[in-house]
Amino acid sequence: MWTRELREWEKPIALELYELISNIRCNHKEDEVQWDAHKAELIKSELDTLWKVNPEGCILLSNKHKRSELFLRWNTSLVGYSDGSFKELEDGTMISGMGGILLNDKDEIIFVFSGKCNSSSPVEAELEAIIFLSNAALTHLDHTSKVVICTDCALAVQSLSKLRAGQDDFFRRKTEWVDLASKKMIQLYYTPRENLAMVDDLAKKGRERVKEFWKYDMGLGAIAEEFEEISEEDYLAGEIQEVEEMEEDQGDDEEGIELVEGIEMDGMGHQG
Repeated sequence: MWTRELREWEKPIALELYELISNIRCNHKEDEVQWDAHKAELIKSELDTLWKVNPEGCILLSNKHKRSELFLRWNTSLVGYSDGSFKELEDGTMISGMGGILLNDKDEIIFVFSGKCNSSSPVEAELEAIIFLSNAALTHLDHTSKVVICTDCALAVQSLSKLRAGQDDFFRRKTEWVDLASKKMIQLYYTPRENLAMVDDLAKKGRERVKEFWKYDMGLGAIAEEFEEISEEDYLAGEIQEVEEMEEDQGDDEEGIELVEGIEMDGMGHQG
């Protein structure tokens, strides 16, 4: 029985990790030394009490991100990371963007996107990003494949679970979201915000892009070239150019100033 130290969203992962770790211990003798060393380390730590009643849960809590990533890699064909970005300007205008990446089982980036979306709230921006990435993933899947999409929007994870369980949900009116719930080969997992730094940047850039950016089968070299670090001078020059392009398209001379002075929020509604 899992202890109260585990959060509700961690329990499904913990149960599957239990089977994964058990298989490692039973089928791979060479891993026993590493297992014993890790166990000894945990027993000496402050997690000693939890270890006595729930060793697998103790491991999950002490090394959650690494173990979760290991589980995802061993049990899925594709892993995606998505994020939405929402910003309300001082005049009440709302702009939103989305971004994400898709990796194969070799940790190679096979898809990346960044662009605008038509959302009226931070949560809707998150949903749009998940839907967009899911549709991209479906082009790479066969009937036996599975994709896991990681998001920092707990509401999205809960909503999809409710719809698949046949329960009523606020987002049931969103047709594309209900359609996604019917595709059981796509699983949604919550991950903390700090694990989504790259896609958070893609989403924020997507808000202000004049044209949507996306590419399939993109090599790591191309990714680095697209998102390489630039000097502050070049960055400001690029920002000015983007603002000018937006002003031409929207005919709003105030837009550039408002983009800087506006209130910026991420997909969970935090200021950022």
